Amino acid sequence: MKKILGVLFYILGFFLSIVVVFGTLPGFFKRLNFRDIPYTIGQLVGLALFVIPIFLLFKYAKKWTKKEPNVNTLEIDDIGKSN
Repeated sequence: MKKILGVLFYILGFFLSIVVVFGTLPGFFKRLNFRDIPYTIGQLVGLALFVIPIFLLFKYAKKWTKKEPNVNTLEIDDIGKSN
């Protein structure tokens, strides 16, 4: 179940990243106004609030879709060897 959710998180994170890169950032730079500082700070906070969920989506997607190593496999040549 976690692997399916991880893949869905990858897809959702990818689409949100596209929205940020092609939608939010150009609009942010087009409306950037240093004379109205509270408005600019509000835009930065809004951008940060949009980027944080993307980071969390990718973080958990990577965690849940990672292949776990199989530690129960021993080679026949390794039996009896000491480090």
